[in-house]
Amino acid sequence: MRFWVLFVFASLFTTSISKAEVHVSEYQRMRVFSEKHIVEPGNVVAKTLTLSRGDILEVYGQLSEDSTPDISLFICPDSEYRRYLQGSDPKNCKGYWRESNGGEVLFEAPYNGAYTAFVDNTFSMFSEKAVTIEGWVTLKLPDDQRRKMQAELQPAYEAIESGFEFTPFNINLSPCGQANAFSEGATGHITVCSELIMDAVSSPDPDVISGIFLHELGHTLLNLWGLPNYQNEQTVDEFATVIMIISDAELAAEKYLSFFAGRDPMLEANYAQGNHSPHPLSVQRMRNIGHIIDNPDEYVGRWIPILYRNMSQAALLEEMSSISEWSDAALAEEIYKEKFGTLP
Repeated sequence: MRFWVLFVFASLFTTSISKAEVHVSEYQRMRVFSEKHIVEPGNVVAKTLTLSRGDILEVYGQLSEDSTPDISLFICPDSEYRRYLQGSDPKNCKGYWRESNGGEVLFEAPYNGAYTAFVDNTFSMFSEKAVTIEGWVTLKLPDDQRRKMQAELQPAYEAIESGFEFTPFNINLSPCGQANAFSEGATGHITVCSELIMDAVSSPDPDVISGIFLHELGHTLLNLWGLPNYQNEQTVDEFATVIMIISDAELAAEKYLSFFAGRDPMLEANYAQGNHSPHPLSVQRMRNIGHIIDNPDEYVGRWIPILYRNMSQAALLEEMSSISEWSDAALAEEIYKEKFGTLP
C-alpha cells in the first residue's frame, strides 16, 4: 500500500495551493539545555549562549528535595558575568538571590551577543546544592526562514489530501509552552508545538515525530469522518501504528513505542488523576503499540475498510493495482463502485 503521509511529514525540515493553511508562527520556542548539577560551596555553575536582540531566555532552577535550602540564579551579558566573578557589581542582569527552592528568570536580550545563566553558591561555605536547571529560548524567525518552513510543511497536508476525503483543516507550528501536539475537536486543526519539534529534531531519534503527528492526525480524521472514539487515545495510537505498518515503516513504529519508555508510572498516574488526563499510562501504550506491531494482520484488517471508505478516487484506483501485502484490491474496487460508480 502506498501511503500519502508518513514520509512527507517525517522529512519536515529536511506547492500546489491547498484549501487549508499550513502556518509557521513568527516566534518559536525551544529547549536549549536541561541539566542536573552539584554546585560546590563557594562555586558557580554557568551556561553561556549566543542570543540575538529580542530573544527571550527563560531559565528554571530547582533544588532537589534533599538539598539544603537557598538557591541563587542570574542571567547576565557574558561580560557582566565575568565582572561578577572578579568581585564587581554586574549590570543589566536579572535573577534572584537565595530563594528557598528556586524559580524562574526571564531575560530579553538587549543586543546580539553572548549571555550567561548561572547558579550561584558562592555565599555558602559548607553546603553543596543539588540543582536542576532548564533553559528555553523564544526567538523570532527571519521571514525567509519561516516561509521556507511553511513551504516544506505544505506537502505534508497535500499528501494527506491526495489520499483521503475530509473537511479541510490547518496544520500549525507554534509555541505552546510545552513539548506537545494536539488536535482541536471542533475544527480538526492540528498544532505541533515548536518545543516538541525542536526536541525531536535534536534527539537521537527524530523519526519519533512521525508517530506523534500521525496520532494527532488520527484524532482529526476520525473526527472529520464522523466516527466514534475519535477522542480515545488508544484508538488513535492504533491508527498511527497501523499507518506506519502499511507504509512499511516498522522502524518508525518502534521509535514511537520507545518514545514512551522509561517514564515513571506512579508520577504519570498522579498527574492523570490531578489533571483529568485521558491518556493511558506510558507502560500501557508501549504494550498496546507493541501488540499491534507483533500482530499486524489482526489490526490492519480492521482498519483497511475504514481507510478505504474515506479514500479519494485516485487513491482507491491505486489500491486496486497495488501489489502491497496490505492492499485489498477486491475491497478497493467494491468501495470504489459504491462511491464513484463505474470504473474508468
